[in-house]
Amino acid sequence: MSDPLVKLFEDPAELLQADKGDLLERIVEALFARLPGWKAKRPSKTNEPDQGLDVEAISPSGTRYLIQCKNLASPASASVVRLTHAAKDIHFANKAIVICTSGFTEPALQDAKLLGVFAWGPEELRLLYKAASSEDALKQLGIWEAPPPPPNVQRKAPKFSLPRPVINVESRAFYAGLLAFAVLMLLALVVQSSLGGRGSPRLTPQTVVKGYDFAYRNALSTNILEPLYEWAFAEFVDRKVKPFVEERRRKGCVLKTEEVRPMRILNVNYDDINAEVRVAKHWKQTLVCQDKPPRVVLERPFETWYLLRYDEKNVLKVWYGDWN
Repeated sequence: MSDPLVKLFEDPAELLQADKGDLLERIVEALFARLPGWKAKRPSKTNEPDQGLDVEAISPSGTRYLIQCKNLASPASASVVRLTHAAKDIHFANKAIVICTSGFTEPALQDAKLLGVFAWGPEELRLLYKAASSEDALKQLGIWEAPPPPPNVQRKAPKFSLPRPVINVESRAFYAGLLAFAVLMLLALVVQSSLGGRGSPRLTPQTVVKGYDFAYRNALSTNILEPLYEWAFAEFVDRKVKPFVEERRRKGCVLKTEEVRPMRILNVNYDDINAEVRVAKHWKQTLVCQDKPPRVVLERPFETWYLLRYDEKNVLKVWYGDWN
């Protein structure tokens, strides 16, 4: 079977027309697909948001890796790491990898270690290229898997080894040229601005979070969900809020939610497609049910954060929340 990385460059004209994000995704898909026993694919491109999944890789043992690719001009921030961690849970993957051609900020690396997310920069991409024929490279990347134990049989198992390609001077030069071409294309594209295609949003991240917070408190207090969809992606509302609201509705209850103190915006971070907003709240929540006395279930300050993205209509909405 031909090398997936070689097949990727069979039509250079098509690659030259690809945007820098799509190019990185294709290269990462090819690099994983050439690992012995691994499978890799990109989700089919539609108008729907990719929900944080750029490439899916499956190891020989069946471990599913969600891979987020960021071809940015500056190191990726901590919000990119947290977005990747959230996407892993949304897609029911076993592990998450975020790849950025410009590396990561120190807070991003700290969060990656804390959340168990692999944060790979240019050095790890070089190791991934070597990993097709180097067990040591797989170990350095942290994705090496021990081979399965031999079957419990009396006869001697036949010796099996992967076919080794014949490497001569010409083939070495060919592969080196391919790799150099890919690196040069990435370096040339990474300096291009990635901020010009979205236009000026009508709503700021702060406005969206405040609107969502008001609609969320109203949904808890009334069991009416519809206003939430104006401020958040439907998938998020249906997964994180709707089940609990419907359960209280069936039991004849509402969770009356009041602000003890107004919400404060602590920090706002941006990248090319996401915004992260950290907030401080102080709520009082009272569970009110039919034929039962009201019961206070929460009355304290707390901090939480939201990840925001643009929907297919270029409207900024809440995509993920740490605390609903």
